[in-house]
Amino acid sequence: MRLSGEPRIRIPLHALDLMVAVSSLDRVASHALVRAFADAPASSISDLKRRLGESLDDQHSAMARSLVDEALGIMAAWGTRSFSSDVIAASVAQSDALTLTEHERLGLQETLAGVLESQALRTLGKANELAQEQERVMRRVRVLTDIRPVFADPDDRPLGAVVSQRLRISFWHAGLPDDLEVALTPRQVDELVTELRRAQAKAESINSMLDAIPLGTFHTELIGDQ
Repeated sequence: MRLSGEPRIRIPLHALDLMVAVSSLDRVASHALVRAFADAPASSISDLKRRLGESLDDQHSAMARSLVDEALGIMAAWGTRSFSSDVIAASVAQSDALTLTEHERLGLQETLAGVLESQALRTLGKANELAQEQERVMRRVRVLTDIRPVFADPDDRPLGAVVSQRLRISFWHAGLPDDLEVALTPRQVDELVTELRRAQAKAESINSMLDAIPLGTFHTELIGDQ
């Protein structure tokens, strides 16, 4: 029974099989999975996945790596400031989208709560939250290149062609996906490339300075299309 004020977790379709697999773990495998998360580093998502792969067997390491993305996605959607790991795990386990026995739901809840409570996930979750604490958060970006024929008259053969380029930015706004397209001239494409290279150089310089303090930096990324 769901209590008033508890989060309603929408489990993506691609994650249903993963949650069922986690619910079927025996106690030894569940404890090993939770321990692997507890012992893993928190510098980046890729480092976390690599460490999980090294500490678990092939079957369970694949499950753990997939669980990283889904757990961070849940944390990004609901956060740990408003809800505890136990409450979020219970809401996932009791989801109507999962066809599980009560025993399996309890197993999923216990394992997921332990995973969400790991220092690595909590730290990366907070780092992701800070990095994406904006009204709009980019999902992906593309530069589209087209050839547009130039006609003096619609019935005539084209006089020539123009190469046009558009910057398409897909982003999240108020929890919903949106897109923005901007036309670019060749000079503006060059300016965009230059600015991106400058941004990379600035980030590398700041990271080097922080490493020398030493103060580690967390490498964040957007997790999926939640």
